[in-house]
This record gives sequence, C-alpha cells and structure tokens, in this order.
Amino acid sequence: MTALWDRLDSVQRASLSGLGSDQNWIRRNGSPPPKGKTHDEVTQQELETLDRSMRSQDWHAVLRIIRICQTRILKETLANIRSSAWLNLGLPEIASPFLDFAAKLQPKDGIILFQSLAIAERINSNDALERARKIVEQPDNHSILAVVFSISMLVGKPKQALTENEIREFNNLLKSSLGRLNNESPNTLELLMIHQIAGVCYHSLGEIDEANKCYDNGLAIEPENTRLLFARGVLLSKYNPEESVKSFSRAAELGTDEIETYVFLAQYYLRTGDFRKSLDYCERGLAKASTDTKDSRRIKARLLEFAAINKCELSYPDKDVENLFQQALDLDPNEPRIVGNHKVFVSTRSNHSAHKWLDDEIEKPTISLSQTRLINNLNSQQLRFIPSDYISPIAG
Repeated sequence: MTALWDRLDSVQRASLSGLGSDQNWIRRNGSPPPKGKTHDEVTQQELETLDRSMRSQDWHAVLRIIRICQTRILKETLANIRSSAWLNLGLPEIASPFLDFAAKLQPKDGIILFQSLAIAERINSNDALERARKIVEQPDNHSILAVVFSISMLVGKPKQALTENEIREFNNLLKSSLGRLNNESPNTLELLMIHQIAGVCYHSLGEIDEANKCYDNGLAIEPENTRLLFARGVLLSKYNPEESVKSFSRAAELGTDEIETYVFLAQYYLRTGDFRKSLDYCERGLAKASTDTKDSRRIKARLLEFAAINKCELSYPDKDVENLFQQALDLDPNEPRIVGNHKVFVSTRSNHSAHKWLDDEIEKPTISLSQTRLINNLNSQQLRFIPSDYISPIAG
C-alpha cells in the first residue's frame, strides 16, 4: 500500500479518505455503515450533486459524495460506480475489489465479469487464470461472454503450447457456449464482444472457418465495427489476401485506429505499383502512429520507409525522400530492409537508374489473444458510465 500511496498526488490522496470504510462495506456484503446518513436523511440536493459530478466525470467528487448518498443507491450500482471511479482515476488495484463485488452481485452480467477478469489479469495474471479455469469448469453457471473470455485467457497463456487434447476441449467449449445463443439473448454490446473474442480464439486454435463465421455474425449486427473488420482482415491476410484488402480498406475508410491496417494496405499497393494509393495509406497511418513502445516505433518506421519509396517513385524531390528515410532510420536503425532501401535510394539518385527495392513478403498483421481486451467497444480501463437514473429512492 505504501508503494501505491507514493504514486498518488494530493488530490488522489484526498479521495482515499474514507476508502477503508468503503472496503469494509464490501466485507459487510453491501450493508450500510453503522454511522452515516440514513435513507431518509439523504437530501435531493445531495443526490443532484452526485448526478452533476458523475455527468462531468469528476471522479474525485463522486467518491466523496457517494459516501453521503450511499443509503439511497442499490448496492450493485454502488459497486459499479466505485469501481468505475477508481478505474477512471488510473488505479485498478483499488478498483478491483469493488469490481469483483459488482460481479458477485450480478453473476449474469457478462460485461461486469468480463471487466473484473480483465482488470484482475492486469494486477495478478496467475490469480486471474485460476478464476478463468473455474469458470470454464462450470460454464453453465456463467454468462456466455464470461466463458468465452475465460477461454481466451487460457488459450493465450504464454508459458506453453496447447496440447491436442486442450485444443479439442477448447473448441468444443466454444461451440457449446456459442450454441447457447439460440436460447439466450445478450444485449447488443455483449453479443458483439462474444463474436469478437470467440473469433480470435478460433483463429488461435486454427479454426479459420469458425473464426470467419464469428466475425461475419458480428458484422451482421454492426457492419461498421472497425475492430471486427480489422480482426477479419488479420484472419484473411494469410488465406485470402483480396478479401483481406476489402476488410482493411473498409476499416481504414471508417477511420480505424488499428495502425497495422494502414501498414498492410500501404505495402499491398506499393507492391502493385499504385504508389499514390500506397502513399495515401502511409500518410493516414502516420497521422495515427505513436512511438510509445518499441513495436510502435518499428511500425511507424515501416510506414516512413514505404512513404519514402512511394515519393521516390512519384519523383518527389530527393530531399523529401531522404528526410523520410532518415526519420525511419532514427526509429529503427538496425532494420536491414530500411538500411538497404536507403542505400538503393542513395546509389540510384546519382545515376538515375531503376530502383531495385529490397522487398519481403507482405507483413501479416497479427492479433494476439491479449489484444482481445481491446477488440470490444469498451476501454479496458473504464467501466460503463452509470447514469443518475440508476439511483433508487429505495435502497436495495
């Protein structure tokens, strides 16, 4: 707790005042504190203040005011709000117990349990995997989304490859879980998440047709879902490049933030000789690219390299091409292909000979099971906003 305290600023520390009482509320299974305002003592003005704080997403104020109003709020909603506030403040370690309690109070709410598992995985992956194992051992006791997400956690465990028996068991469990959709009716968001995550699971398990079916089912619900379009593009990039281009192109048209979409399309059109279209995808990708991680720097360098080649082929000034190559080399100085293509450019600009660019197989975008946390329409660090009409005049 000391290490956590050291990470907090003065405003965050102020919000911790009363946290012990909030945690004791979980230990009392949601019973109101022995001291504090009763249901009838909470005023309408205090409820309206909480409402304004939530709508403005002033999470520090929410944490303070909700302690005053808690006897007027259903306990499952109270758990949701507290976990949401701490997640939005960037403190998942504090949010996790409240989120777990919310999942306990709402066992059929797949999204709440999904979020609980996702946050638990960030804090202690071993504990989260154990929870996932228990869920798949009794799948009928849990929502379809919880089961599918648990499978994704277990299939994606990094330490060892799956055995043939495990692959068969996970495939059977996915099939039976998705079969429950014939009798159960999750809400639209939950249904999209089920298809997205199940598709990535099937892809990882080598069931390409089943994965594609999941993505198609999701896109039938929401045709402009860029996460699904990206996932389907990844799936088809190895097996059906032409269809893959269609999925990626549609995702790019809709403004997807999945940067590998633009890398794939830029290289594809560079190879086909459509330099202007390739350059367009380079520029669109670069507008979204970051340099936060080693992998993001590598990807941005690739886009800069493609842009340099395109501009060279389109007879842009040499200084523009050189500038792009230098930016790429600054980000990824040891990439042999970038180094080699820069040498090709330098050697040919003096004698105007044809460019013989170093090429390799079109880079296939990848989507790991850890990325399924991001394939849904929820930010993994935020919970659904709980509107004020969840506040009950009668405590649950």
